[in-house]
Amino acid sequence: MQGWGSAESADVESVLALRMGADVRQFAPVSAVTAKQFAALVTEGLALLQAGAPELHGEITGLLAEMLFAQAPTGAAMEFDGASHYQLWGLLLLNPSHHHTPLGIAEVLAHEAGHSLLFGMTIDEPLVLNDDDELFLSPLRPDPRPMDGIYHATFVSARMAWAMEALADSGLLTNEEQRHARSEAAKDRENFSRGWQTVRQHGRLSATGLQIMENARCWVNAG
Repeated sequence: MQGWGSAESADVESVLALRMGADVRQFAPVSAVTAKQFAALVTEGLALLQAGAPELHGEITGLLAEMLFAQAPTGAAMEFDGASHYQLWGLLLLNPSHHHTPLGIAEVLAHEAGHSLLFGMTIDEPLVLNDDDELFLSPLRPDPRPMDGIYHATFVSARMAWAMEALADSGLLTNEEQRHARSEAAKDRENFSRGWQTVRQHGRLSATGLQIMENARCWVNAG
């Protein structure tokens, strides 16, 4: 991982606008003070992952080349806590206002790096063959989503459970943090189960997409 900072330079804004189109309006820069404080928290979260879930830490740091800190524009109807984009592979945007502890950082990194992992597996073929105008209930979003979004949400739920359970078992957390981690992991497993039902019933998956999801399902069922 090369580094991180605030999404405020003209170069960054132009690249984001080029790749993300109108979606770039969802992001606004954070202050230099906020960026510095949040960078320290991200460092703590990465250190926690390295000590408590080294395999996952290695995968995350191998996938992510850069992190940018951003927030929703003033008056925005919707907030975001983290974001990634298939045309900006290796780049992750995080919203400092939504993550306040090293454990929270670990969780969102497992989530968003999971999206990047899937993006990297779509070089030879798509994971999902459903049309984008087919909408279904999502385990992680209140609004109906295309099957590709359901697939991503389901897969990253398993990765979040992995992160939280590994850290809960690591001996590095306080009792309160352990309870929180296990509670989050239980929610992640429930989200995976609900998402899997939708994918199984309505998803048309490529061979690659089916294998990835089957591997995730086997891990969840073994836990």
